[in-house]
Amino acid sequence: MAGFWKKLFGAGQDPGPRARQVTPTVNPKTALAQHPVVDLEPKGQSLALSLPLWVEEPAESETPPTYEHILWESRPKGEYLYYLAGNFEKNEKGLLRFGTAPEEFRVVRSHETDVLEQARTELPDSEGRDWRQLFDGETCGSLVDRIARVAPEPGEGGWTLAHVTGVDPEVGMALMRVEPGAGLDGAPRTSLIFRKIVPEGPEVPVEYGVQILAISRRAETSVIELMDGFRRLIDRYRDMPYTEVRGAVRV
Repeated sequence: MAGFWKKLFGAGQDPGPRARQVTPTVNPKTALAQHPVVDLEPKGQSLALSLPLWVEEPAESETPPTYEHILWESRPKGEYLYYLAGNFEKNEKGLLRFGTAPEEFRVVRSHETDVLEQARTELPDSEGRDWRQLFDGETCGSLVDRIARVAPEPGEGGWTLAHVTGVDPEVGMALMRVEPGAGLDGAPRTSLIFRKIVPEGPEVPVEYGVQILAISRRAETSVIELMDGFRRLIDRYRDMPYTEVRGAVRV
């Protein structure tokens, strides 16, 4: 499959862990028609919500997959995939359709300067709190209803709650974003987002960021179950070491 992408985007110098910028030579419809059929099969199920598990790489992996080999309908921005679970729809070539899973867990690593700068602007500066005291018995749908009763109208991207995910700020920063009517069939979307940026240093020649996502696009999803899966992934991937990854592209 690597040969297909070289043919489609053209060869170029190895930029190291940072992505190679490419310009597609054909439109997405033609690119999909030219793409070889792939046979992606789940590796099992996620521990939380029992979702199909597509990618599960150890934190120290040097060969994680990248978006363009797994996901379609998302423009790659130099992401390295370490974990991906969700009941995704597939396109006619067997690739997973980005954004179609009602629930999703995802862990990515990025070395892209602009992506890291954007992440810095969204890092909350408030301390974590115990989520079980706040969300016991709550579903994603009831959470939206409760917030809507006491909060102003949501801005672009919904409401952002930066202090309710129960994550120790010493290991990274986490936030919750709740969007009414943003999911499949107009359902609310609840996103838990953990970000950690590892600066350049003696053992880190290129700065990188770790992002962990837990997303529900279903009103009936239990907030506690979503958060439990989120915390498991944080415990597993928050201290991801620097490794000599290669091969990401961005379009």
